[in-house]
Amino acid sequence: MRLGYFVTICLITAAVILVGAGCGKEIQPPPESSSSLIQSPQDALVPATIYTLEQVAEHAALDDCWIALDGTVYDITEFAPGYAGGQEAITRWCGQDASEGFSTKNFSSQPHAAASKLKLDPYFIGSLAN
Repeated sequence: MRLGYFVTICLITAAVILVGAGCGKEIQPPPESSSSLIQSPQDALVPATIYTLEQVAEHAALDDCWIALDGTVYDITEFAPGYAGGQEAITRWCGQDASEGFSTKNFSSQPHAAASKLKLDPYFIGSLAN
């Protein structure tokens, strides 16, 4: 009986402390903002470098391997050696648009998992020109 009473007192004390923790603080109004200072998330984005397919094609070697994938350009030089499907399966696309090869898993009957593309994020270098 005494233990239950002690636990109850402790819980009530903790609740009072937590609820009262902000009671003595003065609420500050938000700083006045100028419309020139307001940014949308899109304003804060860094524009991507735009590459042509011809520029991607200049990087068609194992030690300098870029690919285009669904309008995005990746430098996969460091990614390719550790690729789970084998280095050759991915480096055959060096300097090319690999979108069809990626979406069909090199023309097999199985597509890549949706999460597979996320593994390329660290190798993003820009966007493909239209």
